[in-house]
Amino acid sequence: MHRFKNDMMVVTAILRTQGRQLTDERAKTALMNTTNRVLVMSRVHQRLRVGSEAKPVVDTHEFIAGLYEDLKASLVDLQPITVESHLEAHTLAHENAVAVGLIINEAVTNALKYAFPEERPGTVSVSFRQHEGEFILQVKDDGTGFTPQREPREGGQGGLGSKLMNAMAQQLGGRLVLEPDRGALGTIVQVSFPAR
Repeated sequence: MHRFKNDMMVVTAILRTQGRQLTDERAKTALMNTTNRVLVMSRVHQRLRVGSEAKPVVDTHEFIAGLYEDLKASLVDLQPITVESHLEAHTLAHENAVAVGLIINEAVTNALKYAFPEERPGTVSVSFRQHEGEFILQVKDDGTGFTPQREPREGGQGGLGSKLMNAMAQQLGGRLVLEPDRGALGTIVQVSFPAR
C-alpha cells in the first residue's frame, strides 16, 4: 500500500507540473480533472485497506459513507450544498467497491460542477440499496437539470466522466442511466448491477 500511495503521489506531482506549463485553458482544465481522478482513485484504494492488507469484501454503508465524507470535505464545503446519504449495509467484493467509488466520485463531482451555477444552493444525495437481486446506486441532485445540450442518455454517451461511469457500470455487469428527475428539477445518475 505504501508503494501504491507513493506512486499516486508521483503521478499527481507530474500531472500538476505539466498543468502549470500549459497555456491552453481547456487543456489545463482537462489535466486538472485527470489529476483529481488520480487522487480519488488513491483515496478509494486507501479506504479499501486495513493496515497493509486489502479487504476481500467491503461493507457498503461504511465504505460509501466514508468516501462521501471525503468528497463533502474537499468539494461540498466550498459551496452552499446540502449532502445526504441513504445507505444500506451489504457486502461488496473489493474490485466492485472500487468501481462504485469511482462512479460516486464522478457523479457527485459532476453535480457540483454543473447543477448549481452561481453559488445556487441545493442538495446532492447518494443512495445504495438492494432490490430484487440487484444493487442500485443512485446519485441525485436538485440542480438546474438537463439543458438541450445535455440530453438524457443511457449508457454514458457524453463526456469523459460519463464514459468512465459507463465503463465502471459495465465492469460491474450492470447498466448506467442518466436522466432528469421526473417532475422536478435535477438529475439522476443510477447504476444497477447484479447483487452477487
